[in-house]
Amino acid sequence: MGLISAAFIMLMFLPAGLALGEGKAPRPVVSARLGWIDALVRGSISRPRLTVGLWAAVLVSAVALTPRFRLETNLESLITQDLPALAAAKDLSRAFGGSAEAIYSVSATVEESRAKGEAFLALPGVARVDGVFQLIPADAPARVERNKALLPLLERLQTPQPSPGGPDLERLYVELDSLGLAASRIALESRLIGAGPVEAAARELKAAVEASKKALPKQAPGALAEGERALFGAMNELLDGARYCASLTQFTPAELPQSLQDRYTRGGEVLTLIFPKDYRIQFDTLAEFKRQVHSVDPQATGALFVMDQLLVGGLDRLPVAVGAILLSLAVVLRLDLGSVKKVALAMTPLLGGCALAVAVILALNIPASVLMLAGFPLLFGIGVDDGVHILHRWDEGAPDIAESVSSTGRAVFFTSFTTAIGFSILFLINHNGLSSLALLVNLGVMACFLSSVTLLPALASLTEPPRPPADPA
Repeated sequence: MGLISAAFIMLMFLPAGLALGEGKAPRPVVSARLGWIDALVRGSISRPRLTVGLWAAVLVSAVALTPRFRLETNLESLITQDLPALAAAKDLSRAFGGSAEAIYSVSATVEESRAKGEAFLALPGVARVDGVFQLIPADAPARVERNKALLPLLERLQTPQPSPGGPDLERLYVELDSLGLAASRIALESRLIGAGPVEAAARELKAAVEASKKALPKQAPGALAEGERALFGAMNELLDGARYCASLTQFTPAELPQSLQDRYTRGGEVLTLIFPKDYRIQFDTLAEFKRQVHSVDPQATGALFVMDQLLVGGLDRLPVAVGAILLSLAVVLRLDLGSVKKVALAMTPLLGGCALAVAVILALNIPASVLMLAGFPLLFGIGVDDGVHILHRWDEGAPDIAESVSSTGRAVFFTSFTTAIGFSILFLINHNGLSSLALLVNLGVMACFLSSVTLLPALASLTEPPRPPADPA
């Protein structure tokens, strides 16, 4: 949509704007050449076979380095590595023995969920399974019948209540008085026999008893009453729960607490969660886990399986897609340029530039990511543009191919350079996948430009016959 809109604006508004800005007065012709581009073009044409040989060596190098091609299948390596959330997820996964991301399997009944859950647990790649079948035992009907037999007994049990008169303070006072009297007697007898340490200890005990008697009316009643309420309240809650369970005629997900129903059931269906052992989002382990899970439930799905599609989804069709793109470009160029030879010349900047970019990436041992591969359609369009502009200038009557490339080279260079600048912003985002995309596009567009001002004129000088000099008349 952006390219179509830009083309429409260029064809409709750009001419009008230039006409308004320039006026009707003739303007002097300004050279659009760049000296260093002229030097590259003249040098390539003066030694065309050497130039073609060097680019052939680039192509051979790219082919020879293809065994080093490595597709990055670990999604974690494509995203920003210093994210606290990513580090925390790794720590949690290692601590709890598996991924925290679940795959979801839906069953029509609890029995079906239980059968699937047991099959999932037997898989070597599964760390744990979480589902409603773990909350409802397989022998739930037998347990319901057994509990029914206990209901009459539970109904006869009286609900315990705290003491209506409150704590028995009178008994506590009697016991404290007895203890105080004993302490006084021990202190008296110890003094008579000269046992000073024993006498001191007995007096301390006597003082403690008196202090307890003074504090008892303020502290003990509330403390004892609170203890009784807590004790009997817990007993009553357990007794009510036992009566509820014994009164059930069935035990299904509908009898679970609402929070568990919301988590595991919806619309009569039952949910099962499957957690993998390997916490890494990596294609090989993820693909094996996906195969194992789908052997039990082909409809199981989740974010991890979406990640699998994101990592390598459709890559098996990539060669066909690339071939279709190149064939479409060849057909369009044939309609535009009119000859097969010119189509081949127009494609040389694309092929040479892509070969050089791929050779550099493989030589640096940089793994290819899905995002990086998405940059090749951009290279195809930009590389073909370079050759088409040059050949159109040639068809407009330039005296030779060198003049065509030199007069067009400046525009080709700046379109390539501005494209590279635009994609270079992606290096600042601190995202490994987008950085790899920017690297490929930057290498590719500049390599296509270099190929268009060296390889294309060299091949044209070898294949195109020289034009006759223009008629002075």
